[in-house]
Amino acid sequence: MLLVILAFIISSLQPQELLPPTIDVSQMKVTNIVDNTTGVFLADSIIIQSPVIGAEIVNVNAKVGNATIRDMSSGNTYRVHVKSVDNVAESKYQIRLGLSGKFPLARKAIMGNVQIELTARALYGDSISEDAHKEFVIKFSNQ
Repeated sequence: MLLVILAFIISSLQPQELLPPTIDVSQMKVTNIVDNTTGVFLADSIIIQSPVIGAEIVNVNAKVGNATIRDMSSGNTYRVHVKSVDNVAESKYQIRLGLSGKFPLARKAIMGNVQIELTARALYGDSISEDAHKEFVIKFSNQ
């Protein structure tokens, strides 16, 4: 019996694998482009939660996958790039995106779909998790 208890204590002292954080985009809000000279828009209210209390979220990155952005009046096409990924509140993040192409944008003419891949890791003490991955599509336009 003593050996069983001792084995349990020793096994509980072994470092445990840290699970990746969870990424939730179900409450995400996408702003339309409001400044037609910059082409900047946001994907806001993305929730990234740590797997354990006290773990820190680190290495949050976003990449653009497939994107279709078009000026419906002129036929011009645009590219999109990630400007930043920011922690705006406790577990709430936002992705700031921008367009590259001909400016100023024609009013109410830009329509787009962008595939985003978001990754994040959790850090707790000396343990770091594998990447959490979330792919999603955002739709946007301008005013």
